[in-house]
Amino acid sequence: MAAKNKMIWSSESASKAQDGSGSSRRSEGGVSDLLHRLNLAAGEDEKLVMSDDEDVEEEAGEDVRFSLIGKVLSPTVLHLQTIMGAMRPAWGNPRGLRARTVSDNRFIVDFVTIGDMERGLDGTPWLVGRHAVLLQRLVKAQKPSDVRFDDMHIWVCLIDIPFEWMNDKKGKKVAGLEGTVDKVDVDEYGEAVGNFLRARVAIPVEKPLKRFITVERRKIDEVYDVQYEKLPFFCFSCGVMGHSEIECLAPNDRDQQGKRGYNNSIRAPEEKRKKMQSFSQAAAASDWSGSSARSDSRANSRGKSS
Repeated sequence: MAAKNKMIWSSESASKAQDGSGSSRRSEGGVSDLLHRLNLAAGEDEKLVMSDDEDVEEEAGEDVRFSLIGKVLSPTVLHLQTIMGAMRPAWGNPRGLRARTVSDNRFIVDFVTIGDMERGLDGTPWLVGRHAVLLQRLVKAQKPSDVRFDDMHIWVCLIDIPFEWMNDKKGKKVAGLEGTVDKVDVDEYGEAVGNFLRARVAIPVEKPLKRFITVERRKIDEVYDVQYEKLPFFCFSCGVMGHSEIECLAPNDRDQQGKRGYNNSIRAPEEKRKKMQSFSQAAAASDWSGSSARSDSRANSRGKSS
């Protein structure tokens, strides 16, 4: 131990004597970086200094583009032409749209107008076949390895929750059980229209989809069903998007009836995607028969899906 302490003391003393300031100086990359530099090949010690001012000057003479980077949640690699063959018409064939590949199932799209770009973002999730297309703004200072697609923004329907939660303030708290809430679909008075609460939420793509949420109300746990609009391909075994039960690496056991943990009941029926714009429309479309009619609607939806 004394020898070790002596070595440390000697190293620090040598460093202090070298710079004369009493403080140890290290290269930015540390000791490993110093050792790496000892084995540099010819020319590897050259360095280029990039200036942000140069970037501004170069961009001033270029066409202004509004760019997104995307990823397709698919276990198989899709060609860029296949991806854009689905996305271009879905985005309304925007003028001047350009696309280029980054890596497998990752791509960059350039829009001419900010409005076209924002429509692309606001409409997620988009689909190529049954697979989700995740999009986010391109940050040019990032490296390809820096870009992560952890979340997917999607409209979620919370079914038959109490009226006292069907508003912007409490609705955001309840919808927060699903993920980070972007907004709640309410009218100009901050109230939700219809018999369910609709919220746009960023949900984690690598975690199982939630089939229900639990809220403690008056010291009693109450469970409420969840449905997702435009829900992409997901595994009926583990509940994670992007693969099937056959491709699942962590399948769950079936129940005693042989049923899997998930089914299409978490997909919102088509009619739930139609936003009611006024009280008269809501009254005309109200489901006065209660939960039994909702169950019939789900049954019909499951029948169509199967």
